[in-house]
Amino acid sequence: MFHVFRSAKRLGAAVLLMSIAACGSQSDHPVSSETKAIFGTDGRSPKPAGYPFTTVGRVVTNKGSCTGTLVGTNVVVTNAHCVIDSATKKLVAGGVRFEGDLRDGTSSNKAKALWVWWGTNDPDKFQQSDWAVLELDQDLGNRLGWMGTRDFRTYPMSVSNIGYTSSYQNGKNAGYSPSCLIHERQDDRLLHDCDTLPGHSGGPLYVMIDGGWPHLVGIHSRGYNETISEYSDEKANIGLWPAALMNKINDVVRRNTVLPLELNTDRGGQDYRNFELEGERYIDCQAACQNDNSCRAYTYVPPGVQGAKARCWLKNGVPTNRYTAGMISGVKR
Repeated sequence: MFHVFRSAKRLGAAVLLMSIAACGSQSDHPVSSETKAIFGTDGRSPKPAGYPFTTVGRVVTNKGSCTGTLVGTNVVVTNAHCVIDSATKKLVAGGVRFEGDLRDGTSSNKAKALWVWWGTNDPDKFQQSDWAVLELDQDLGNRLGWMGTRDFRTYPMSVSNIGYTSSYQNGKNAGYSPSCLIHERQDDRLLHDCDTLPGHSGGPLYVMIDGGWPHLVGIHSRGYNETISEYSDEKANIGLWPAALMNKINDVVRRNTVLPLELNTDRGGQDYRNFELEGERYIDCQAACQNDNSCRAYTYVPPGVQGAKARCWLKNGVPTNRYTAGMISGVKR
């Protein structure tokens, strides 16, 4: 089961609303004494300034802190074990907060989670469901940007990773691993060698594609334990990327989308950038425009019209709209 929690802001209380089907999250503590997370020389450097690094922040509860990534204007993905109390198997008391782009121990982009979805309330047992999605009370993504999501199945895969941990600059800044590898996928778990320590939980495993647009291809969850066979330095860290998590991200992003959808509409002209999309993911085109200050409008072209793949057109003006079956456009208001 996956569960939904809403913080009832107007009532000043937290209320459990419902539970429906899906999967789970990650934690801020070592999983076992076998955990090995730094390989040789620590390859982390301080998280650089600017986008896409601003999309990553710290998830904070009264039990500790983890890492989270904006995947929409007010949507953050992290691990379930970051928001679930391991003793009660319930959402941690006191609520969940997100400190966007924390630097030097401070953040001017803080928000509270109004809704929390998680894949399991026992992430140590059900590791493949150790994810959580937060819906914030502020649109931090309009200031900080956000990452897209993508499901790749070709390994090994070169990725980057970011995470906040007390072992790195006392947790005041995030550590950044610009190049590490996901070596293998076992079901929904990703075995990777990015340098991580407690606090990295929920941190992004991401790639830069589609003209420099960052996409999550997994989230770090925990260090190696006995559930993973053939332990080695290359397979010592576990990430996650289950279909249930991607579906939940898409559902929450769609219900919070800022740009309107103009179905069966083309806005031709005034283009400054275009790129291919995987599948029929118009939401990635929409997000690219929302996150780019130069973009005033966009048009999504479905697969088979301008090539085998879908294509996104970003525009620095607002061209006239016209009916075109299958195309989707939108304008910033």
